[in-house]
Amino acid sequence: MTSPDAPALPDGDFEVAATAATPTEAHLLKGVLESAGLDPVVADGHLLQAYDWLTPAVGGVRVLVPAAQADAAQQALAAYRAGELVLEGETLPDHPTERPPAPLYSVDLAALFSFLLMPAFGAGVHLLNTRVLQPRGAGPLAWGWFLLLLAASLGAWVMVAQGLRAAANPALVALAASMLTAFWYISFAQGRNRELVRRFGIAYPRRSVLPLAAAALAVHLAAVWLANRLA
Repeated sequence: MTSPDAPALPDGDFEVAATAATPTEAHLLKGVLESAGLDPVVADGHLLQAYDWLTPAVGGVRVLVPAAQADAAQQALAAYRAGELVLEGETLPDHPTERPPAPLYSVDLAALFSFLLMPAFGAGVHLLNTRVLQPRGAGPLAWGWFLLLLAASLGAWVMVAQGLRAAANPALVALAASMLTAFWYISFAQGRNRELVRRFGIAYPRRSVLPLAAAALAVHLAAVWLANRLA
């Protein structure tokens, strides 16, 4: 059975025209390229739809085009991001016209790393985004969540390091930390991500969270080692 993502296409090499954080966003960009008469293909969409926790490892959902169409694809995506793809006679009042002063981190992707690394990761990334958008700094709610999740991270590290000697079951501590992270995302971070999309569009300029994730992993391993030494 032929996949709908694999129509008959020209032979030859393909290049990555765009990378999306979700399959939905990737298919939106695919539609933009198709409207420009190009032949895009979404790669890894089905995999990440089923296992979204693999997104950091895979690098996101790729939108590919034949190499000969690479320049045209970038032009079409630039027009889309600039809000130029509006039908004649129609208006798009809610289309974002604002651009961030610098690329931002994906809040959703940072939240995913929070489950994989430490609860405080996503809240810390949100503070970094806030520094770009609000020179006066983040509000007390953002700082409160960061400090609470940082305390949860420290507690989880200590419990994991102590193992069977811990007063509480480390597995239950990790579960509680994950539940707290989920509550942070649903009650706070999800709204911040929607605000970014409303202001700057779904394709707002992004910075990769991978360097931050690598640094957080190093901190995580060092904290567990130190807690184990001190236990």
